[in-house]
Amino acid sequence: MENDGVKTIQDVCQEIGNSDVYKNPDFSAGDRAINDCAEGNLEITNHPKPIEFGINHHIELTARQL
Repeated sequence: MENDGVKTIQDVCQEIGNSDVYKNPDFSAGDRAINDCAEGNLEITNHPKPIEFGINHHIELTARQL
């Protein structure tokens, strides 16, 4: 039962990776982390990390749009 949260995060990363809005692992460090988590190569065990990855993605997206 201890790792239920980790598995849930991995499921969420897989869902993001399969969505139409996901760019690709090479788009940003955040996108790479999402991909790595989805594949089980990165274990996210705290709340701030997904926020950090999301912010990284959005900063990269905004920079490219500018």
